[in-house]
Amino acid sequence: PPGGLTLSEIQEIASEVGVDPARVLDAADSLAIQRWSRIARFFGGPAKMDSERELGRQLGPKELALLMDVTRTVFDTPGESHEVLGGVEWKNGSKVSEVSVRVAPSPSGAKVKVSVNRSIEGFLSHYVPIMWGTAIIVIPVASIDPGSWQPVAAALIGGALAGYGVGRTIWRKSTERWAGRLNRLTSEMWTALRTNPPEGLQESEGQGVQEPSGTFPVQKP
Repeated sequence: PPGGLTLSEIQEIASEVGVDPARVLDAADSLAIQRWSRIARFFGGPAKMDSERELGRQLGPKELALLMDVTRTVFDTPGESHEVLGGVEWKNGSKVSEVSVRVAPSPSGAKVKVSVNRSIEGFLSHYVPIMWGTAIIVIPVASIDPGSWQPVAAALIGGALAGYGVGRTIWRKSTERWAGRLNRLTSEMWTALRTNPPEGLQESEGQGVQEPSGTFPVQKP
């Protein structure tokens, strides 16, 4: 944020005083979780995440290719990339958890936009445990007393609630891993650009990569 410390600066300070920088990322993820909507908190996390960060200057083809390499490494998949509006866009190609990373020019410098859509994964994470929990409780109860609906109804509700609890836990853990991965993407992109300055330019000339600005992740309800 303007006038404040960035995530990487806080990590550097933490490292100097003997605190593991990874713990700073954990704290950042925790703050992001607190910003979830009520619906997202009820289900254990948001289905969509979006981020936009400014890099402080324009990037050349080699630097764009470098950021795509970082993206492939972080998400551990080659995905597909193509040029778009003077920049480049990468997609992981998954239908279950869709990820899009776009690096595009802007008047103030290149911007990195990250979009994640995990709607299908979220549905499966809750639907399967609920159905499984309902089945393993209702079927035995119904076989013991097939003529009475009250025990079956109670078992149905109990099984669904148990399944919801399991699904919510799975989804929350998965969402926390995704938040950590996306924060890692931002951090490694910035590090790659900082340690690989463009030819003929020196950071002392005012053309170096600025610390990324913006907040991440920004959740959609």
